[in-house]
Amino acid sequence: MSLPYKWQPDVVPTQILQLGNVAILGVPAEITTMAGRRLREAVLKVLEESSLRNDIQVVISSLSNAYSSYITTFEEYQVQRYEGASTMYGPHTLEAYIRQFEMLADHILLREDVDPGLEPDNLLGQQLSFKLNVMFDGSRRGRSFGDVIEDAHRRYKAGSTVKVSFVSGHPRNDMMLERSFLQVERWNNDTQAWDVVATDGNWETKYFWKRTNTLIGESKSTVVWDIPETAKPGRYRIRHFGNSKNILQILKPYTGSSREFEIVPQ
Repeated sequence: MSLPYKWQPDVVPTQILQLGNVAILGVPAEITTMAGRRLREAVLKVLEESSLRNDIQVVISSLSNAYSSYITTFEEYQVQRYEGASTMYGPHTLEAYIRQFEMLADHILLREDVDPGLEPDNLLGQQLSFKLNVMFDGSRRGRSFGDVIEDAHRRYKAGSTVKVSFVSGHPRNDMMLERSFLQVERWNNDTQAWDVVATDGNWETKYFWKRTNTLIGESKSTVVWDIPETAKPGRYRIRHFGNSKNILQILKPYTGSSREFEIVPQ
């Protein structure tokens, strides 16, 4: 299958990383339990036979650097269930990977460079997307991005829920990778600064986005924080972060903050 581009890679990257007595196999596919055992045992045998150490641990890190569907054993391939039917390189796929990783293990022990071989194809510039781009963001007169629409109450008990809504841009303008759309902050009297106690990566927070007016591109983001019963009493606030896109497709970051509120014990 090669239209509109290759559905499966014909060149895949493989690697072994050694950290002390741990060897990590970078496998560019999903590998079944039994196939993983056989691959791990084959590499372990090479490393143990050729090394002075007998405490070597081999760990498989699948879906590393590329994706090429499944790796199954010869027996699993014959059955042609989901995993076997998704092993695209045939019944001897596992054996090919075993030979490859045995070779890499040998090179590690001999401290020899490996011929990098062919480079995997980079199809990022060719991939099709059926999701429309964000056209633009707007806000009604008198409002700016980050302004609070629904604010927090003045006081909450631990175990209750805080809900704050902001004028926002579309979250696909910036997916905030390695960052957060929200922060729950507590005032620290000792440092005289705000400490982050939760982000959108915490179970007790939720982030909702809704387009409220398509014509002018108006949106609303809502942050919900289920206050843990173990939350320390004190002054808190909720902040929202995002980016807006104007009609000229220029992105501009914004920040919004709720009023300060107090959390008291139950």
